[in-house]
Amino acid sequence: MHLARRGAVWRFQIRVPRDLEPVLGPTPIRIPIGTATTREAQSQARLLAGRAESAFLALKARGGEMSEDDETRDELIGMLKATLEEVRKSHAEDRRQWMDLAAEERRFHAEQLRAIEERYREERASDAHVLRSATEKVAELAEEGEAGGADAGGLLEQLAALLKEAKVAKSGGKAPSLSECIEDYVAAKRRRGIDDKFARSIRNRLADFIAYAGDKPLDDYAFSDLQGFADMLANLPTNWMKKDLFKDLSLKEAAEKHRQLLEEGRHPLPCFGRKTIKDNYVGIVRTAFGELCVRHDCRNPFERGRIFVPAEATVSVKREAFSVEELNRWFALAAAEGRPDDRWLPLLGTLTGARLAELIYLQGKDIYELKKGLWVADLTKKLLLPDGREKRRAIKTETSIRIFALHAVFEEVGFLDYARRKKEGQWLFPALHSGVADPPSTASKRVNYRLKKAGIHRPRELVFHSSRHTSKDLMRIAHVDPRTIDRQTGHAPTSVGDRYGSKHLREDEIAVLSAIPLPEGLDLGPYLRRRKEELEARRK
Repeated sequence: MHLARRGAVWRFQIRVPRDLEPVLGPTPIRIPIGTATTREAQSQARLLAGRAESAFLALKARGGEMSEDDETRDELIGMLKATLEEVRKSHAEDRRQWMDLAAEERRFHAEQLRAIEERYREERASDAHVLRSATEKVAELAEEGEAGGADAGGLLEQLAALLKEAKVAKSGGKAPSLSECIEDYVAAKRRRGIDDKFARSIRNRLADFIAYAGDKPLDDYAFSDLQGFADMLANLPTNWMKKDLFKDLSLKEAAEKHRQLLEEGRHPLPCFGRKTIKDNYVGIVRTAFGELCVRHDCRNPFERGRIFVPAEATVSVKREAFSVEELNRWFALAAAEGRPDDRWLPLLGTLTGARLAELIYLQGKDIYELKKGLWVADLTKKLLLPDGREKRRAIKTETSIRIFALHAVFEEVGFLDYARRKKEGQWLFPALHSGVADPPSTASKRVNYRLKKAGIHRPRELVFHSSRHTSKDLMRIAHVDPRTIDRQTGHAPTSVGDRYGSKHLREDEIAVLSAIPLPEGLDLGPYLRRRKEELEARRK
């Protein structure tokens, strides 16, 4: 693909594959884009490249032979120009909607700011009233002390009781204890679609915080409780409850004992990483308090301020993408597997960027042809249960509910043929559901075992989730628009502007994703050979 500019005018050009030159001619395909910003021209060029690559693939699949309904070179150019015109109209409409929504958002933020300022003035007035009352009472207590000979300790006790009463009066005395809120909070999160694993994680993290800081009313905690929790976790070994060394010890006691052992240079054990502490412990607690304190109309002790993860905390392991050589070793083993999940999940994860938990819950109805040659997997549909009822999918984030594109190669290797044979409510990978209590955990263990067998597994560094990193790299190398990449993988938009427009992949974006070039050296031969053997076996 080549994008050239002369003055303010852009032109798109793409080389005709050598094996298609007898059909389309040797001259590159050229399409005038006209005047546009650099970003707009690049976006339109990627779209045109995707459409052109799709046409090239269709011709190659038939051995480069033309049929009556095939597009000639002129028809191909006409189709690309028509596509460009459609995109321009769509962009103009998107721009108009963006401007309208931006104006609406500015009005909304202005109203929010006014509400915050009003609340701040009311709180300042309330604080001033409490301070005046306390000051007057202190003066009264001091006079009574001088007259009655009360000691300083008694005055301080009365003052502390007064301030406590003022605090209770200010909060209304309605805040429940944290332990009373956990189950209702987890239930509310589950109604929003979180999976069982994340629900257990929330429940356990809040219980851990109670084990450290105690069970108190929500507004009775101090900011130092959460900072101390983070400090303590930096010294707590992972899986400490399974270690005989910490048998019968509480969370806080185990951390303190391990800290002492570290200072003495004895029994060093791996501890929680910085990212784990920040996201999976402190983050969960802080988010829970943010929602619970609003619900119960009380002060949030962790609303302001930054929690610092101690420098001695273990540096978190960074996930790495798979190299082409590692993918080839993995795919060679996967293509020979008997179970469909062991065979298809590695390729699906690498070429779609979908999470393992998203792929294993795919059903027959979720895979369909959006338009001729454009196949997608649809996570916006509810799951169908055996009794005919529908169930909402468990999701990690709201942006996970999406439609993602399937690369054209899935037709060649036989995955789409496999998926088409599944009925609407049938699991694509039934072995992960029949008699399995925790499908994501089971799938993860099976994948890690096979990665070890291929000799490419590194704990927490090279795992199935690494295929998600690999997929993003493939799309970036192909110069796919970042917004399109986020829509494909289910990542949240990185800017306010990216949140406007279509919430799911558009047809033109799916066309681009279905035709992105695969990395040089990637060997899909094992999949293609097995597909050929299966087709030959059917003919017999």
